Amino acid sequence: MEEEVELRDYINVLLRWKKLIIGITILAMLAAGVMSYFVISPVYQASGALLINPREAKVNISTPEQLLNPLTFLPEISVATYQEIVKSKDLAKEVLNELNLPDMNVNDLNRMITIENPNGTTMIRVLVDSSDPMLATEIVNVLLDKAVIYVEKQEKQQMSESRSSLTQQFEETKGKLEEAQKALADFNSQENNLTNLTQKRSSHFSALNSYRSQLLSLDAQIRQYEDQLGSVERQLKQIDKYFVTEKSIMDDPLLSQLAQQLVNENIVYLSQLKMSSQSINPLYVELHSKEANYTITLSGLNAKKKSLQQLVIEAENEIHGLDQEINAKQLQLNKLNRDLDLAQSDYSTIKTNYQQSQMAEENILSPVTILENPVVPDTPIKPKKLFNVAVSGVAAFFFAILLAFFLEYWYGTKEEKEKKKSA
Repeated sequence: MEEEVELRDYINVLLRWKKLIIGITILAMLAAGVMSYFVISPVYQASGALLINPREAKVNISTPEQLLNPLTFLPEISVATYQEIVKSKDLAKEVLNELNLPDMNVNDLNRMITIENPNGTTMIRVLVDSSDPMLATEIVNVLLDKAVIYVEKQEKQQMSESRSSLTQQFEETKGKLEEAQKALADFNSQENNLTNLTQKRSSHFSALNSYRSQLLSLDAQIRQYEDQLGSVERQLKQIDKYFVTEKSIMDDPLLSQLAQQLVNENIVYLSQLKMSSQSINPLYVELHSKEANYTITLSGLNAKKKSLQQLVIEAENEIHGLDQEINAKQLQLNKLNRDLDLAQSDYSTIKTNYQQSQMAEENILSPVTILENPVVPDTPIKPKKLFNVAVSGVAAFFFAILLAFFLEYWYGTKEEKEKKKSA
């Protein structure tokens, strides 16, 4: 119920102040109509368009490792850059000079120009607003022509600089290639080059294998003689060096003759006497001789083994030294080959780029062309008379409503204060 009362109060307020609201709305619409139809000068808009021509390489694109893109001398320019070029102060000055507009400066002209780039396109639309439709059309025409000429001039200048840079790089890479080829030839012509060192190592390695084979055979002989020597030494330990024999003195011719000169009664006694003798064991002598021979032979074999071991050590040292030298030479050769490959790659790339620059210079296309020439506009774009009247009416209507509520509040408060005073 309270909500219905409040809504009714609002409506009553609007009805009490309806003349004010209607009056303000009508006055605002009349004022907007007068301004739009009689006061504000009409503004005409002329438009033209430029098309950015994408560059296409006539040859294969180089890899990132190569020094230059084939069209580095023609760098890609973004659409935003072209927009800035079209609205640059240099072009604006040229347009003013061309059209002989002394009463207008660069800032005035730039305020008249609008540059648009529809999304997803390589087109630049140039819009010029002016109260004079012919002037707007002429400005667009001259601006498009000057923009094409300006971009072509910049393009040729960049191409000339790139061509000069390519020529310098071509000479530099050619010199580096010749230096790399000479360095490799000098390296291969050295006395201790990689081929000779490899052959020398192969010779030492063959000798080392021969020494090791002889050592294996010699070790087998030494083990054989050591086994035989051990066997003889064991036999010598088990055999006595001397033989001890006993015999009667009558068995000895000299003693027997002496005994016959004695008296007969002593002969029987003498015949019972025994005599012992000691003699060298012939088996011992033979074994001892073998022992000496084996010892001498082993001594010679060990001396020969020591000599072979020394030769093996010397051969291994020679091979180790040659390996180090070969590795160093191989690393140096690898570096020279890499330098040569890089120099050849750089030379080939620069040579290709140099040839492509000549082709591009002969067949150069303008990066921008005029896509759409302007037409003299016959209908102004501003002011939008009916739209202005409608907007003014709506705005004034809401303003009048707010003013009505404010006045209602103001007078209502004033009456309440007077009532309180009279009471």
